[in-house]
Amino acid sequence: MKFIFITIFPNLMECYFKDSILKRAIENGVIEIEFVNFRDFSENKYKRVDTPLVGGGAGMVIDNKALKKALIDIKKKIYKCKNYFSYSCWKEIFPKRCNKII
Repeated sequence: MKFIFITIFPNLMECYFKDSILKRAIENGVIEIEFVNFRDFSENKYKRVDTPLVGGGAGMVIDNKALKKALIDIKKKIYKCKNYFSYSCWKEIFPKRCNKII
């Protein structure tokens, strides 16, 4: 089973998979881990992936152009696979019927 993480901090996430039971799972070939840095898909020369809020205020918003390009690139890779699923905050809850596939 392969897991692909889209993040702007791949080095920060990678350390969780170097020490633990997950490390043994990777070594035994049970799971594969890939990190995609979506800064690589940014169009500006500073590789920024966040933009200020429209109405002002604290915080930043993820740039949808870079994220969309990263998702399109990943979909090209995983369409070769027969079954895949994704978790996100804007989709419906993972249906129980999909557990049979996995």
